[in-house]
Amino acid sequence: VVSFTKHIKFHKERGDWRAALRTFSHMLQSSVRANDVSYKTLISVCSIIPQGAANAATAVFLEMQMSAIRPDVTAYNTLISACAQEHWTRALRAYRQMQDDEVPPNVVTYNALLSAFEHGADLGMCRRLFRSMSVRKDAMTYAAFINCAGRAGRWQVALDTFEGMQRDSLDPDTQLYNTLITAISRSSPTRWQIAIELMKEMQRKNVPRDTKTCIAVMRACEQAAQYEAAIDVFNTFPTGEVLHAADGNVGELLVNAQSQLGRWEDTLKVLHEILPRSPPPHLYSLVLEVLSRERFLWDKCLELFSRMKRENVSVELNAYNSVMQVHSSKGEWNRALELFDAMLQGGTQPDSQTYDILIAAYTRRREDQAFAAVKKNSTGTEN
Repeated sequence: VVSFTKHIKFHKERGDWRAALRTFSHMLQSSVRANDVSYKTLISVCSIIPQGAANAATAVFLEMQMSAIRPDVTAYNTLISACAQEHWTRALRAYRQMQDDEVPPNVVTYNALLSAFEHGADLGMCRRLFRSMSVRKDAMTYAAFINCAGRAGRWQVALDTFEGMQRDSLDPDTQLYNTLITAISRSSPTRWQIAIELMKEMQRKNVPRDTKTCIAVMRACEQAAQYEAAIDVFNTFPTGEVLHAADGNVGELLVNAQSQLGRWEDTLKVLHEILPRSPPPHLYSLVLEVLSRERFLWDKCLELFSRMKRENVSVELNAYNSVMQVHSSKGEWNRALELFDAMLQGGTQPDSQTYDILIAAYTRRREDQAFAAVKKNSTGTEN
């Protein structure tokens, strides 16, 4: 049974829930009796099933009970977490069953329930459960409640809870600061200054800042249209570390802030200097879009696209659209059509914007041809 359970866990970690279920079925067919650990592992597998996670987990849980194995707090916690993936009401039902069976909850139980309520943004349920806890709260408890408050748009509740945590002699870590900053920026974009102050507090208290901190604070600034502040936040972090760790997410925020301020030279620096090692394709697409907006930057846009082709950078649909727009605006109809053909041959499917660009290009072409014909006839008449 130990070997089978290890294989079930292995498949679960790989996200292959079907293989995990087949392994459990094979175990039973081999006359190997499942124990409490194998059942708990299988219940946790059910949490990654895209549709019907709660029903699957409940079915396994019932089979566990029918096998004369009394579920303990860990089994119930696993069931609650699996049910929470579907809806908080299913998680609450599992919790009430736990109470009926007189199994005392622990902090993991409450955290799983709070997480379920958090996804539903049900602050009332979160608050009642939070206040009724009969065990000591931990950092995850506070993180779940703060996140729920943020989703419900109650940034002051989130901040008060954070301060209450510190009064309970719990020191917030990087993850909790990030959760609070995200909660505040999500619920109140005008409170971007609080996000910056929290970041500074992290530095004063020697709490490590990471890429998620950078993203959360920059996003808070950008949502409030404080683009200069967003750039200043970026400049306080080790450049290469945050850019590469975020897979271009920080770069995207940076390029957007620069473009809003009209600093197109700086957008190119993100690719050429700040992030010289294999920038992600979507970041190229964003820079191309910025360059395509202004006539005096069209040549820069085409140069960057040529560089992408030379360096075999994957070209996304948005990049094709931006460059086709430039060719169309310059009256280079044939090049726009050639690029469209190349896009199709490469397996990239057009969207409505692509067709709008082509229709506009075709219309301009017909208008230019008509104008040229009228001009020719007019010249001939004069002669």
